[in-house]
This record gives sequence, C-alpha cells and structure tokens, in this order.
Amino acid sequence: MTAYSQRLRPLGESYPASGRQDNEKLQILLVNDEISTPDVLGGALKFAGYSTYHVHTGRDALLRCRSERPQLILLYTTLPDVNGKDLIRELRQ
Repeated sequence: MTAYSQRLRPLGESYPASGRQDNEKLQILLVNDEISTPDVLGGALKFAGYSTYHVHTGRDALLRCRSERPQLILLYTTLPDVNGKDLIRELRQ
C-alpha cells in the first residue's frame, strides 16, 4: 500500500454517523473532461477502498447523479459543456 492510499483510507472510516454500513464503499463521482486525471485519481481512490466512476461532461454528471446519488463529487470548474459552478447550483436543486 502506498503512503498516498494510507492517508486516504481513514477518511471513509471516520464518519460512522453518516448512515453507511462498515462494508459499504463511499461512492465518488469524478467529473473531468481529461481522460488521464480521472484514471490516475480514480485508481488511487479504488486502491484505497472507495467506489469511483467518472464522466466527462456536466450533462453526464447530472444524469449520473440522478441515478447513482454519489456521496462525494470531485469536479473541475471548466468543463466543455457547462461551468462547474453552474453544475453545482443545478445539483443542489
């Protein structure tokens, strides 16, 4: 296990009041128009025990959030089809 993944592992385990069972993985959505960044970050998060998936557009992020309901979203503010801040506003509604 790398030092990077050792630092990430306690994060998911430090929220017992979140309603998650111990055997449930925290679901993280990565939103980025680049191919390599989500692959590297997603790989590190998966290695640390998190469930990750990524999309490349704001529209796809909206659709995925409505069907999957991730607990955490990591997104870039510059996406090809929408501003990241506008996407956050839309997701909060």
